[in-house]
Amino acid sequence: MITTILFDLGQVLIRLGDEGPVAAAWLSDDTPFSLKEWFHSPTGLAFERGELAPQQFAEALIHDLALNTTPEQLLAHFRGWPQGWFEGTTDILTALSDRYELAVLSNTNELHYPRLIEEFALDRYIAEQNIFASHLIGKAKPDPACFNYVLAQLDCPAESVLFLDDSPANIISARSAGMHAEQVTGPELNQVLTRTGIL
Repeated sequence: MITTILFDLGQVLIRLGDEGPVAAAWLSDDTPFSLKEWFHSPTGLAFERGELAPQQFAEALIHDLALNTTPEQLLAHFRGWPQGWFEGTTDILTALSDRYELAVLSNTNELHYPRLIEEFALDRYIAEQNIFASHLIGKAKPDPACFNYVLAQLDCPAESVLFLDDSPANIISARSAGMHAEQVTGPELNQVLTRTGIL
């Protein structure tokens, strides 16, 4: 029986800008860097585990991708990558909160996290102690240790948790930890929750 719903943020609850973490104009023609590449970027993951300061992150990513930009321009663009809630998402969270414990597990960083709390008011919908940000816990998806840490903090059995994420690798890892897991993006959220009997 599902008692806890664990959400990813980017592309599940929160829209990300179409251009991605770096502006296309900064890339060479043969060097794509989409959301998929971001998920596999060692520099990106290090930043989201809290191992790099913003300036170090920007300089390293510019070096990795031979970007035609400055660290200041990169950080300004990157900070604006999250765009806001998907339409209807906060209504869904409010409806679910009466019947389920809600939590978030997000690969995020010190540039995005303040916006999530201060601008998007994430803690209005998810209790602060149930917001697990990778740069604060020092672990990032899809590392199984990330899911085991969250289960220990929530103090609930894995089989009682439904995890929702847009990344196939994260879904596989969550299932290996014993959770129920469904791949979803924001526009499909209501449909997936209805299909699984949550809504």
